[in-house]
Amino acid sequence: MILEDQQSTLSLFHDTGNQTPLTSTQQEGSAVQPSACAKGRYVVFSMLPRGEATNNRIWRMDAGGGNLRRITDGQSDHYPVCSPDGQWVYYLDRTTARLTSAPLDGGKPERLSERPDYGAVAISPDGKLAAFAATGNGKKELALVPVDSPRNAKLVEFQRTSAVVWGGPLHA
Repeated sequence: MILEDQQSTLSLFHDTGNQTPLTSTQQEGSAVQPSACAKGRYVVFSMLPRGEATNNRIWRMDAGGGNLRRITDGQSDHYPVCSPDGQWVYYLDRTTARLTSAPLDGGKPERLSERPDYGAVAISPDGKLAAFAATGNGKKELALVPVDSPRNAKLVEFQRTSAVVWGGPLHA
C-alpha cells in the first residue's frame, strides 16, 4: 500500500506493518495523489519539485522506491491514473482544465477532452473509457470519454458530481 502523509511524502506500507519512505520533501519535493500502475510495478504521482514554487508534474517511480522519472512537463498536472495495461497515464492538466494522456515512459501528451475537468480521473477496468466530473454551461456533468475516440464523449447531467470511481458488479 502506498500512503501520502500530511507532509506530502509517499511511503510504502508492507504486509508486516513496516514502512519504507519513497520520497522526501527535502530531496525530491512535495509528492501527492499516488496511484499504482502497471500491475503494481510503478507508482505515478503529482510532484512539486524541491525549490520550485509552481510546476506540479506527473512523475513515476518503481513501487519499491527509486528510478524516479518525470512523465510530464506541464505547469499544473494532477490526479494521475494509469491505464489497466500500464501503457498510459491519464491526468488533469489544470492549466487548461482538460483530461490529458501521456505514455507511461514519457512522451508527448495528448488532450483527450474539451470539457472542463475539475477532479480526479477514473479509467474503466477495460481501459476503454475515462470518466470525470465536468462543468459546462453552468451544469455539473459526468463525462464518459472513449480514450481511443475522445470526440465521442457522452455527458450525463448530475446534481452533484465530485469524484468518480469504477466499481465491480453489484450483488444483492
